[in-house]
Amino acid sequence: MINKQIKFAGLFFFFAFYLFLKDLALAVENSLSNEKIIPTKNEAMKVSNAETENAISQIDRKLVMECINFARFNIHFRLEANYHSPQRDWRYPLGQEAGTAGVFANAIVSLDEHAKGLSNLQRISKSAQRNGLCAAIVGNAIRGSSSAIELGENSLVQLHARKNGFSPHDSVIFVKLRLDNAEKLLGQREQLVNSLDSDRERKLFELHDRLFRQIFQQLLSQFMKWSVNSREVAWREDTFYALNTAQNFILMSSSILSLNAFVNPQARSSAIVTGLVGNSISTINPPFRTIVGVCMRKYQRHYLRNTFAPYRLVSIPEWQPEWQNLKDRIPEERSASIQEAIAELSFLANDSKKLDDMLDAETNRIQKLRRVAAQQAISGPLIGLASLSRSILSAVAHYDYPQQPKVRNQLNFAGAIPQVVGQGYSLINTPTAAIMNLRYKKKLAKRGELPEQILKQRLKNLDTLESQLQAEHPWAH
Repeated sequence: MINKQIKFAGLFFFFAFYLFLKDLALAVENSLSNEKIIPTKNEAMKVSNAETENAISQIDRKLVMECINFARFNIHFRLEANYHSPQRDWRYPLGQEAGTAGVFANAIVSLDEHAKGLSNLQRISKSAQRNGLCAAIVGNAIRGSSSAIELGENSLVQLHARKNGFSPHDSVIFVKLRLDNAEKLLGQREQLVNSLDSDRERKLFELHDRLFRQIFQQLLSQFMKWSVNSREVAWREDTFYALNTAQNFILMSSSILSLNAFVNPQARSSAIVTGLVGNSISTINPPFRTIVGVCMRKYQRHYLRNTFAPYRLVSIPEWQPEWQNLKDRIPEERSASIQEAIAELSFLANDSKKLDDMLDAETNRIQKLRRVAAQQAISGPLIGLASLSRSILSAVAHYDYPQQPKVRNQLNFAGAIPQVVGQGYSLINTPTAAIMNLRYKKKLAKRGELPEQILKQRLKNLDTLESQLQAEHPWAH
């Protein structure tokens, strides 16, 4: 009995000692395991910084997409807001040339008939004068219709632009939305950057922030410049085409009344008055459309400056060297696609200004050649003044010398001389300027330097950049 108790006590002691050793081993294992799981302070900081930098990279991708959308909108705005069909370069000059030929024919006939009457009034052929007036009626109708067609096309372009969000009001709303989104993302980014523990990393990301802000400032300045130019061009062209349409149809009415005056002499007074009005409009049209364009340009610039005042920052001087220094110091583990995308976008904030200047220079030259072809340059008022002088002399002859037919004929002869010179110059100048414009655009097209070609190439570059970014980060869009 005693032996059994001793054996039982021994087994119990051995079992208890086994459990003690097992618990001790488990405690040691847990202690070692906890040393591996619980990170040190430096390791915790590394984990925290890595997560923060990853969050910043995601915001950077969104900012890149905002820049791409903003830049793409600017390009489409410039391409569509004042679109001119390629046919206009030859269609409008051709219409004006055909109409001027009719008016010129009437001036030649009138000069010839009045010259015959200087020696003998009986030699003046009324049928020839009627034929000349018929030619003038057709010519003014063609010129007026030509301008009306261009005015209609401009109206359709503006309606299409408004439908696509490129109207003055809608475009400003879109740009403000882009800037608001960018400012929100930059605010989130700034908070994450401030939470970084490394001064070196924080400095790098702060420079990145300056680059993004500079890019958005450049894109905003680009939009404002193009918007101001768009409004000026639209109002200048529409004013000219509207007045040119009115003046030609008024002059056509004058010729119709003059034709009727052969049967009803009382219509002569109305013909002279309408001729004075039509030629007066022709004289003031070119400078007036310029004044309207300048006024609209100043108004639009003032409006945009006030609208975007909260978004405009003082330009950051000499930021490009800092950006280059930033690229040299960026850690290799950062996303290569983001770096390439931002480097590509930095082009928009610096080197693209040179292309914009070249683009503006070529556009201005093309517009100048178009205005010359359309008689909107300095020659326009002179040509109108030449015709106006004939109307004035006709009025003087009719009202001051009603009973002196020879004096009236002499005054009408004198008035026909400057009109022939003016219309003859117009016949030469219009096709010359049109041909120069077409040749110049053809030369630019061969070099790939047409404004439309440059802008479309920029669109392709932006599309490629966006595709590359979305291919690696599908959620970026």
